[in-house]
Amino acid sequence: MAQEEAYQEQLAWFELEPALEAIQRVEQDLRDYHWMAKEIHDIQDWDKHQKQYPREVWESLLGAGTAQYGIEASLPKAQGVNSDVTYREAQKLLRKWERMKRYERKVKKLEASVAMLQDERERAVAEGITRD
Repeated sequence: MAQEEAYQEQLAWFELEPALEAIQRVEQDLRDYHWMAKEIHDIQDWDKHQKQYPREVWESLLGAGTAQYGIEASLPKAQGVNSDVTYREAQKLLRKWERMKRYERKVKKLEASVAMLQDERERAVAEGITRD
């Protein structure tokens, strides 16, 4: 009989565990709301700033790499590493864009969830947390 009670307690814990993890994720997202919203705004501002400059300016800033002369030109080069500056910059911009899209999805989901709250007290607290 004691084994059956212990088994039921374990089963109850395993059923609660996913719910507790979901609550922790929501709590973390609520805490990170301001930071994510600011990061989205900063990335969008940075993108607008970058678009002000013509393509030739960025190509001249990125350059084509350093030319090698003499003995250095004949030495073996590192394998598996892309030393193309333009490629690295494009990868960095892609990661930044993907991060911004991920943050936008979380922020929109939080805002929609707060708008659906029925209890006025809960909504006031959630809006206080997510207020800019």
